[in-house]
Amino acid sequence: MNYYKQGNAANADKIRAAFEKFGYDISWPGGCASPDVINIGVERNGAKYVVAETSEYIKCIIKNHPDYKELELPVEPKFKVGDWVAYNENKSGVTPMQIIRITEDRYIISGNWSYDFKTLEADWHLWTIEDAKDGDVLATDNGWTCIFKAFDGCVFSSYCFMDSEKWFCEFGSEAHTPDSRLNGNIHPATKEQRDLLLAKLLEAGCELDADKKELKKIPSHYDIANFKPFDKVLVRCKDGWNWECNLFSRYDHRLQNPFITCNSSYPQCIPFEGNEHLLGTTDMCDEMYINW
Repeated sequence: MNYYKQGNAANADKIRAAFEKFGYDISWPGGCASPDVINIGVERNGAKYVVAETSEYIKCIIKNHPDYKELELPVEPKFKVGDWVAYNENKSGVTPMQIIRITEDRYIISGNWSYDFKTLEADWHLWTIEDAKDGDVLATDNGWTCIFKAFDGCVFSSYCFMDSEKWFCEFGSEAHTPDSRLNGNIHPATKEQRDLLLAKLLEAGCELDADKKELKKIPSHYDIANFKPFDKVLVRCKDGWNWECNLFSRYDHRLQNPFITCNSSYPQCIPFEGNEHLLGTTDMCDEMYINW
C-alpha cells in the first residue's frame, strides 16, 4: 500500500501533521532527515520537493512507527464506478460484481456490499470475457445481450442474443469478435437485462439444455410419454365426433390410429383429468393437447 502521494499537498499535510503529533522536528530548513523528506509533495517558492531516496525513508518511518496505522494515507482506487470485477478464485462460484460507488477508502459493489481498497484489489480483478462461463448472460454498453457459450481466445459464441432494438435471435452466432457490435465493452448483464433476455427466450418457446449445451424447443403439446396404462382418457375418431371415455393402454407410432385403449385404437386421445367438460361433446380440446 502507498502511504503518501507525491505532488498531493493534502496528503503531504497529513504526513506533516502525523510527524508533529509524534514529536518530530519539521521546521524548515532542518528536520528529522532533510527538507526534501518533510516537504515531499509540498510546493515552496514554486518548487516541488520530491526525491525518490527520501520517499522510501518516509515510508519506513510510517510503517515502523508503533501507531503507523493512524499514519496511513488514502490511495487512489484501482477500479472505477461502473467496472465489473471477478473474484480471483474463479472456481469459488462467486458471481461478478459491479462497483456502484466509491467512498474515501471503500468500494461499494452490487448488493451494497462494502470492501476496503486493499481487500477488494487483492481478491478481485477487472472482469474480462475470459471470466465468462457457459450459460452466463452478458451485455454490452450499446444494449446487446446474449447467453454466452464459449470463447477460444479469438471469437466467442452464444446460444442466443438480443440486439438493442429488442430483436431476438435464438440461433446464436459463432462470429462475435472483440471488434463486433456484440462484443463492444462487454460485461456481465444486470438483473434487469438478464430477466428481459430470458423472457424473450421463453417467448420464443426455447430453453437452454445445460447438459447437451444447446437450445431446444419447449414442447408446446401434451407429451405423449405422460400417458400411463389404465389412465383415464377421452378419445374420438376425428374432429366433429363426440369425446368418449376409455382407459389408455399404449402408444404405437407405426399405426394409423396410434392411441391404443383397452378395447380399440384412436387417432385422437387426450387426458380425462382437466378435460371432463368435453365428455360427450364435439368441442375442440385446448391446443396444447393436440398431438396428432
